[in-house]
Amino acid sequence: MLDTSVLTEQADLQMVVSGIRELSFVDQKHLFLMGCSQGGMVSAMEVADHPHDYADTFIAIRWCSPKMLWKVLGWRRTDAGQDPFRAS
Repeated sequence: MLDTSVLTEQADLQMVVSGIRELSFVDQKHLFLMGCSQGGMVSAMEVADHPHDYADTFIAIRWCSPKMLWKVLGWRRTDAGQDPFRAS
């Protein structure tokens, strides 16, 4: 059985993007990511880790609430890992 997770899929995505960036006809300033379901989560993780590498992203995650997405990705964007959905 293969060990697969969103982290291994993110590593796979990084290898694909790296290969695409080497193509001479690719406009480096207009690279977009799009993902649905788990692919959306992987795309969101990649953009959160490397926000300046992509022009934009489209994410469709049906099973993921905004609060869940914050918990998965929000810690990557803040020093204190604050939860914007929790009352102070």
